[in-house]
Amino acid sequence: MKANDEIYADISRFQEHLGLKPGADIQMLLLKAHLLIEELLQSMIESLVRCPDELSDARFTFQHSLCLAKALRDPSILPELVWVWDGVRHLNSVRNLMAHKINPKGFEEKLEVLMSMVEGNLPLRIKAGTGEEHQLAKLGLILSLLGSYLSKLVRANTNTLK
Repeated sequence: MKANDEIYADISRFQEHLGLKPGADIQMLLLKAHLLIEELLQSMIESLVRCPDELSDARFTFQHSLCLAKALRDPSILPELVWVWDGVRHLNSVRNLMAHKINPKGFEEKLEVLMSMVEGNLPLRIKAGTGEEHQLAKLGLILSLLGSYLSKLVRANTNTLK
């Protein structure tokens, strides 16, 4: 599969699972993206350890998985994507903020930090717009791109083992 085909497939997978449509719930989008990212982290960990079956009873938090995947990676592979790890950390921070409260204090600010951080690392700027639908579409795109870039890192790191 060509690199562009892989990116398209990654973005399509994220958008399919996110359920992005008018009136979608921002918190649900974030929770689904968090789960999809967690699956990618687990996939990377399982691919990079010698005995992945030994991890079957492990109860890693998202943060544990993030740290372990980051520690197992080869930092010389795609160093220009090092920002993705911070994006994933920011996503986890936003998710943790809303995990125990319906309307958490500081949610909008943390969400804006996540979106600005990811968008600031994209090769192109997302078209400016206003309104709830634009914000949902922008968030969906940003989360999909974050997942796609993480998938690229996972593939690149696990392909070195083959």
